[in-house]
Amino acid sequence: MFYQVAERRMHAVRWVLTLGWLLLIISLFYDPLSPYLTQPENTWSPFALDPRLFDPDRCAEVVTVQGECIDPSQIRPYPIGTVVFWSLTIPTGVMLLMVFGHELWRRICPLS
Repeated sequence: MFYQVAERRMHAVRWVLTLGWLLLIISLFYDPLSPYLTQPENTWSPFALDPRLFDPDRCAEVVTVQGECIDPSQIRPYPIGTVVFWSLTIPTGVMLLMVFGHELWRRICPLS
């Protein structure tokens, strides 16, 4: 199935994946942009924190940790690099191996 794809095209795919991996690794160490996406004021961002978390009157119905409300001063915008890595990248790699097998992995992995 994947043996029919030209090696030149797979080489381009490997470079795109390599650059994506490098960007993700760099964002794990230094990420000044993505905390902006998680600020509660950003209504357009799918990663924005829920503004109800900052309302002390509604705290009990929104979020409690071991039965107690979280102090709103402890809730801060966060970088999303680790979330993307652990909840998207790693499971996607495992699913690629399970569904398409070693052949696809061998063709797209930049380290192969």
